[in-house]
Amino acid sequence: MDHRASPTVSSSSYTDSTPSDQHLDVGVESCRTSHMSSESSNNTQSEDGHLRAAHQPDQPEHTLQRQEHVITVMSNEQLKIHLKGDTVRHVTGPANVTMVSNSGPHTPLHIHAPQGHIVQQVYDESSGISRFILRPQHPSMNQRGTGPSVSGHRIHHDGYNASYLNGGGSSQHLPLSLQQQQYTGYSTQHPYPAGFQPQYHHHLMHGAVHHMVHNGNQNNNHILQHGVSAEDRVLSHHHRSVQGHRDKQVHSRRHKDPDIIMQHCYTNGSSAEVNERSLDLNSCSSSTDSHETSSEEERRIVLELLCSVPVPEVKVESRRAVIHITAPDIPDSLLSSDEAVCPEIQFQLQYTDKKDGPYKVVYEGDATTIEMQDLKPATGYYVRICAIFEDIRGNYTEPVIFETLPSPPDKPLKPKLVQTTKSFISLKWNAPADNGSKITHYLLEYYKGEQLPQSAYSTCYKGNKKEFKINKLLPSQCYTFRLSAVNGIGSSEYSDETVVCTKGVPPPIPNPPHLSESTTSSLLLTWIKRPGVDREFVLQQEEENTGHGFIAAYTGPEVSYRVDHLQKSTAYKFRLQAANDDGKSSWSTVVTHRTRADVATSPCKLTVKGKVTSRMFRLSWEPPVEDGGVDVESYVAQLDSGQGYIQVYEGPVCECSCANLLPGFTYKARVAAKSVVGVGQWSESVEVTTRPVVPGQCCKPWLHGKAKAHVLHLKWAPPENTGGAPIRTFRAQLVNADNTVRQVYQGPATDCMVAGLSPGRSYLLQVQAVNEVGVGEWSEPLEVISGPGVPEPPTQPKCLVKSPHVVVVSWLAPCNNGAKITEYKLEWLKPDQQEYILLSSGTELEYTAKSLLANTEYSFRVQAVNSSGHSPYSLPVTALTLPTSPSAVHHVKVTAVSANSIMVSWKAPDNNGCEITQYNIEYGKNMLQSVTDSCLTEALIEDLNPDTLYRVRVQAVNSVGAGAFSSPAKVSTLSLPPSPPNIECSGVTYNSVKLKWSEVDKCHRYTIWMCRGDPAAVPQSVYQGVAQFCKVSKLQECTPYYFSVSATNAAGDGSPSLPLTVVTTRTPPHSLKAPTVKEAGEDCCTISWQSAKTMLTGSIEYRLQLSEQEHSNSPLDYKQVYQGSGTSYTLSQLSPGTSYSVRVCAVRVCTEASADTIAGAYSPGVLFHTSKPAPAPTPTQPTDTTRPVNSQLAIFRERVMRAIQPDEAKQPYLVMAALLFVVGIVMAVVIPYLLSL
Repeated sequence: MDHRASPTVSSSSYTDSTPSDQHLDVGVESCRTSHMSSESSNNTQSEDGHLRAAHQPDQPEHTLQRQEHVITVMSNEQLKIHLKGDTVRHVTGPANVTMVSNSGPHTPLHIHAPQGHIVQQVYDESSGISRFILRPQHPSMNQRGTGPSVSGHRIHHDGYNASYLNGGGSSQHLPLSLQQQQYTGYSTQHPYPAGFQPQYHHHLMHGAVHHMVHNGNQNNNHILQHGVSAEDRVLSHHHRSVQGHRDKQVHSRRHKDPDIIMQHCYTNGSSAEVNERSLDLNSCSSSTDSHETSSEEERRIVLELLCSVPVPEVKVESRRAVIHITAPDIPDSLLSSDEAVCPEIQFQLQYTDKKDGPYKVVYEGDATTIEMQDLKPATGYYVRICAIFEDIRGNYTEPVIFETLPSPPDKPLKPKLVQTTKSFISLKWNAPADNGSKITHYLLEYYKGEQLPQSAYSTCYKGNKKEFKINKLLPSQCYTFRLSAVNGIGSSEYSDETVVCTKGVPPPIPNPPHLSESTTSSLLLTWIKRPGVDREFVLQQEEENTGHGFIAAYTGPEVSYRVDHLQKSTAYKFRLQAANDDGKSSWSTVVTHRTRADVATSPCKLTVKGKVTSRMFRLSWEPPVEDGGVDVESYVAQLDSGQGYIQVYEGPVCECSCANLLPGFTYKARVAAKSVVGVGQWSESVEVTTRPVVPGQCCKPWLHGKAKAHVLHLKWAPPENTGGAPIRTFRAQLVNADNTVRQVYQGPATDCMVAGLSPGRSYLLQVQAVNEVGVGEWSEPLEVISGPGVPEPPTQPKCLVKSPHVVVVSWLAPCNNGAKITEYKLEWLKPDQQEYILLSSGTELEYTAKSLLANTEYSFRVQAVNSSGHSPYSLPVTALTLPTSPSAVHHVKVTAVSANSIMVSWKAPDNNGCEITQYNIEYGKNMLQSVTDSCLTEALIEDLNPDTLYRVRVQAVNSVGAGAFSSPAKVSTLSLPPSPPNIECSGVTYNSVKLKWSEVDKCHRYTIWMCRGDPAAVPQSVYQGVAQFCKVSKLQECTPYYFSVSATNAAGDGSPSLPLTVVTTRTPPHSLKAPTVKEAGEDCCTISWQSAKTMLTGSIEYRLQLSEQEHSNSPLDYKQVYQGSGTSYTLSQLSPGTSYSVRVCAVRVCTEASADTIAGAYSPGVLFHTSKPAPAPTPTQPTDTTRPVNSQLAIFRERVMRAIQPDEAKQPYLVMAALLFVVGIVMAVVIPYLLSL
């Protein structure tokens, strides 16, 4: 067991819980004195025999002292207190009664106790507290040499602080952890655990005294000389520091037993008043006159006091330690006077089991006696404490080193079996933890059997070895062993029991395994288990022709095993061995079992052999790759003409003929191999279409209706045999009585109108079919005779109403006037109509009108028709239908649509004589929703699929039944937010990026997101719109940017696309102004220009180009003459009297080795002329009066040419200005036109 885990810490109380057999009735009456009275009273006894306390008269104010008397009432005793007036207070023990006086000198309190009781008093001069202990006298007190009880005497303890006692209360109010650790009883022996040495700890705090009294030998004489027996003291591990006393302040302690505090306040000219309060178990009371002092000086004093806490005292046992802490003394001036605030000193305890190891906090609270449990014996520990007062924490004390006492060894593990035979058992074991004392020997005990009483154990070994062999045992017998370790302290607990059995006789040879089931890849083998003989089995197998021998296939107690992963149609050998605790048997007889064969695979390369005719074709194939372990006996071929496969061949040859087929028909053929196992896998089917022929003979045509005097309607059906090709046209011919033939129709229809007939004549009609191959035979002829005049009008019809929607109308046949009546026409008149309309026509004398409106009146009339014409109408008849289910719902529409729901509304239909009870809404297959409130004409349909088309129908229901559904209303739910489009970069500069992206259907808006430098940063929106391109400006040069795009539709915003990384280019230098020409001579000239702005990185150089201009209209051919960092350059070796143009640009030279130089735009060109050489003077040379004029004209001409023919630098700006001008004109014309629309 590892004891290095964090120990259990408790602050428990050792209380004297000796019960009292008598009821003690003791009374205390507070004294009433006057400040002006000169009488002084001694201890007096009242008439009722109760105890009374007398005090001295009031003293001057400067001599007043504060007094406290504490009376402790033991368990099952009662204290009677006379308060101010005639009020009597009964206090039942256990309890503490505190009497506090803030004025008057120190006065002894005389107490008279009944017979058989003792009064013990302890007084503290420094704090002014007197404690009285009243309880029955124990008979053993005089036997132990304790003096008689103190009654009416003043007891002083110089230099000794009185103890607060809990009053011997019951433990029912204590925490569970404290109840389990109480030590009780009047005994001359130590009431503490072995090895525990109690100590006295005295400390003064806030003007009140707390003392922990321990029953120990080293301070027994000191306690006994004051009349308090050692057995009467109470050991408390969980006590509190008492707060400082102030005027008009009530003090309380957190005891589990209730206390009552009485405070006597003496004032000038007034009597004392008694205030009684019950102590709260979880809070402490403080003075009503509260004030806070938080100066730095006070905090410094408190910190010094907290840092002065002495190291704790530790009393050690083998597995626990009791730590005693001495609390510091906090002056009264540093305490708060507020009753609601009562700070206490807290202590934090830390420990470690290593010298330099980290400390762990195991306790933090206000207890001064702490018990650490679950420690490891004979182990060194380091503990330290620190004191905490309010928010001030003191320093940790020096570590206290202690070592726990040794103890008996830990419980050993159960012995392990080394070897067992028929006559001996060999065991071994591991040494347990010795807990600080070396293990001297081990005790190994055993008994025969598995379940016997503990007294049946006998010792078989005693020594310091960790293994032992037990001989002369019986075979097949179980023995139980246990182990105990012994050191100098004592014996450990016995280990868990170990049951070992000696060996016996191995089992005999088993029967060989039997085959229960065989498949193509497995064999199921079974065998017999003999009860009491066999414990487990070993099954081995051997495959023929492998040479591996027998291999173990199964080991276990089961009586069956399936051997998997075998080859089909293969023989395997098996043998079996039985085993038990005593050994293994010999192998059984070897048996051979074979797996089943499998069907063959599909034949290969099924094809059509030879030419396909209209009635037959031939098939051929190759044998299958796998025959399944057996030979193929035959092949089976099947054909499918659309009604399932039919066998057409079975034989050993890989070829067959398929005959007696239909022309132009498509067949599917397949083939399979057949063996003794069965029919194998079918091959893939092959489609074969036979050649078509001419169509067959059409059936005899028939008349549609009766033949009239001049026209008839002829119909026919296509031939049953189309010849394997579709019918293109039909031909119809008419044969007159004189055998003349006339073609009356040719086309793809199967009926025609034959006109041009003579009345009362006989005709023959025939038809034939035509396909792509040819013309078929003529059909059998149809003989037709035309007839004469119109019949008489029928009689008035009769109506029989059968249901709300059905009326049967019948009539009698009229005279046909020489021609057979071919049909009757029945007309009806609806309520919403003005004229009769045709309802039906036919040869029957009655008609069943269906689908009528319920509870509606209808009128009917009939007319006869023969080959000559129509008869007059009969007299009308009226019929009223019965009520029925509601009519169909109309005006169904969808009022609201979302991605997952729709709102449907409709108008209430006609109820057809019965009130509507509900509506049924159908919005898909097997998707129906009911609205039980007939007053509602709208409903919300939820849980729909997004972007899906629904057909919504509504049906009304009444008590008769359900009406017809309405016309479907089609509606599509909204789609989900769109997927992100694909984004790409179409252009990038040093401060802008052009982006474009793919189009998304039904998109309302696109949003461009940008992150600078870090793709994980929060993106910001730089564009929102419907366009598929944008330009992002105001960017920084040579900076990576990450762009993504998201689309938005009616369903919401879609997710952004994957980020696109774009790195801006470097910024080119700005264009320069035109250079300045200075000091132009005959062959040299100085050019200067303005310096460009510096860039963030790199340096600036300048590139100067020069072009010679021969003529005013000649193009300029610039050549570089200089590149450097200077802003001026002198051109030399120029031609005198020549025109030159010069321009300059700035060049950015990057510092990176991989970066190129970046040249800016060239400045406008500057034209200058070199001077001509001066001519030799001649006498006839004219004066220079005209030279200034010629020079001014030349300069003017050059300026005009320069304006008319701009240089290359100005051409792009002129083109852009022209384009903007054109765009402005177009917008001025188009925008007013669009606004007018």
